[in-house]
Order: sequence, then C-alpha cells, then structure tokens
Amino acid sequence: MPSRSAFQFLHAADLALDAPVFGVADLPGPARDVLLDARYLAARRVFDAALEADVDFVVLAGNVLGKGYGVRAAYFLVEQFARLQQAEIPVYWVERTVTGAMEWPRFVPWPETVMRADANIGQVWNVTREDRPLARLVACCDGARQRRVVQAAATGQPNTFEIHVMPQSTLDALPDRLADYWALGGQPAATSVPGTGGRARFCGQPQGMHPDDVGPRGCQLVTVEPDGSLFHQFVETNAVRWYRESVAVDSGSDRLSFRTAVESRYRRIASETTASLAIVRWDVTGHGDLMQSLHGDAASGELLGLLRSLAPESPTIWSLSVDATAGAAHCQQLESDEHPLATVAAELDRLEADDPRLQRVLEEVAGQLGEDLSVPEPKFLDRIRKRARAEVIRRIGDSESLRS
Repeated sequence: MPSRSAFQFLHAADLALDAPVFGVADLPGPARDVLLDARYLAARRVFDAALEADVDFVVLAGNVLGKGYGVRAAYFLVEQFARLQQAEIPVYWVERTVTGAMEWPRFVPWPETVMRADANIGQVWNVTREDRPLARLVACCDGARQRRVVQAAATGQPNTFEIHVMPQSTLDALPDRLADYWALGGQPAATSVPGTGGRARFCGQPQGMHPDDVGPRGCQLVTVEPDGSLFHQFVETNAVRWYRESVAVDSGSDRLSFRTAVESRYRRIASETTASLAIVRWDVTGHGDLMQSLHGDAASGELLGLLRSLAPESPTIWSLSVDATAGAAHCQQLESDEHPLATVAAELDRLEADDPRLQRVLEEVAGQLGEDLSVPEPKFLDRIRKRARAEVIRRIGDSESLRS
C-alpha cells in the first residue's frame, strides 16, 4: 500500500463579502473607512495567508458571498483566485444552496483552477500533486443526502486522506462516519466539534459582523503528516476586531489606579491583535466612592471621553461605549434611613428568584421607582437589580468631574 504524502491546505468559510459590518456610530474618518471595507480587507488576508504558507490547495466551506452580492464581490474574488492560480494553488469552493458559487455573473471570467460544487447535490474531487494523490474532497451537507455522498466517496482509494466539506453546518457531535477531517462552515468563531479530536472543525469567519462578535476571527491552516496526523494553526485575519473589556473598582480604588488599569488594557490589545482597528465596549463594575463618581460620569458622557483620550494612536483603538454598573456591595454600603432605596436594593441582591419574600421586596422597589413590578423570570431579575443600583447612585448625587 503506497504511503501518504504530507501536505497543507487552508480552510476558510463565511467571508460574506457584501454583508455589512454594523453596530458602530461616530467613528473618525480613517477608522470609518476600515469598517466599511472590513469584509474585503479580511478576505484578502485569507488569500494572503494561503500564498504566504504556499499551501497545496484552498477549501472554501460556504457563505463566501453575501445575499444579493454585487459586481465588486465577484471581481474581487476573480482577482484573488488569479493570485492563487499564478502560484498554482487550486481552490475547492462548496456552497449549501444553488446561490453563491452556483450563480455567477456571465460577464465575469471564471478561473480554471477554481472548482465549485453544491453540497446538496454532492461532489468528489481527487486532489493530486505531481500525479501523486494528496486528498479526496467530498462536498456534502447534514442529513440523508450527506450519507449518500459519503458512500459514493468510499469507493475511492482507501489510503487517501479524506476531507468532507460541509458549509452552513450544524454538526455538534461525532458524525456517524468520521472522515480524516471535516471542513465545516457556519460558525462565527473557530471551534472543534466535541469528541472529534479536532478533526471536525469550524474555521470561523474572517471578520466579525458586529460588536457582539468578540474575539479574533480568521481561518485555519491545516497540516497533514504522512501518517495521517494533523494539526491546525489559527490565522487572524480580521481588519476590525471587537473587544469587551471589564474594569473592577472597589473602596480602595482612585482615579489614578483606574487610568492605569485602562492603559494596561490598551497595551494588551495593541500587542495581541493584527487588526487595523480595534473597537472596545467597556464595563465598569464595583463599589465605593470611585464607582459612585464614575457612574455619574458615564451618564454624562465624560467617562467615554476619558477612555477615548487614553487610547494609543497606533494601532487605532476606538472605545464604542461604557456601562458603569454598581455591584451589590455598593448598595449594601449605603444602607441607611437616609437612602431607603439603597436598603431595599441591597435586600433584593440577597434574595434568590424562588424566595417567597421577593414579591414584597419588589413592591418596595416598585414604590421607590414609581412603577409596577411583578416577580420576573430568573433571567430578568438581574436587570431589575442593576436598575435599582443605578437609581441608587443617581439619587445620591452627581459625581465630581473626571478632569478635576
């Protein structure tokens, strides 16, 4: 039986070229330009990674083009495919439906080294290098049709490394028949399917779409050894990276320590990301005099202004918003006859959702807030607690200026 050859390929998905990146307002001019072109900048980095690694082939596991994509997206892909063709790197592109790879503008040329398939119909490709077999790629999808395609693929050479390409997959457990590698698309972040030892993997999307897509986004470089063992390397490609940072303060915190903590976060962000633009949402939590002060500054917009002024100029880091939320300890510190809402809010923090005393305490909170509150579902109870704490801080008074 002939031995396998070592090879490397790039696994990418969900480029969604014409889908907008959204959720940001009032960005400065240069940063706005990066945001508007983020999808294309990230996609180009995907193809740059393939060229820099000199991979044997590229696998695109679906959702490459956004719905209703335009001519720009088609010509962009042709340009990238031409770069790969010049380097003799073939592309295997699988979509879940007849849209996307199946529909292509007639006036836009299609490179000969790009193979495309509909996962619902199925397709099998035998990938070679210098007439020596490297891998067998199977375009398939979840469900019964997938099993028929897999059975057809099984008739090939038994010693060939087999890759199943599944766009927009919902695979969440060990498949009925485990391939050597499952190249999955359809999840925003890179992750492996539990129980597969990393052989069934979502590569993630190259660019996060909105502020909730926190963390790095990119593609996967997969290296396969002659014995069939493999390892994958994550390559960050996002042009815009979303962050959510938390800063905790207590009774011993002051403005200098707060600034120091923020500047430390900025240094970490600048050192860890390759993105052209980092956009940060801040959460400030805790208790004490500084918490009381920062809450007022957050309401007035002064705290957000401070966070933006502390950011380094390169790389560009933009603070999008800040939420200052007092912890339970803050209301407990303020319990007194002078601040009755603080006393009630502190008691609310101590009760569980199934406590029979909860309705009485909610009625007291409602009386203080001037609105009707019934016993909420457990997932909404924290929201009421935060509202009560925020009202405590608001009533106690405005904070001093951050600039003083």
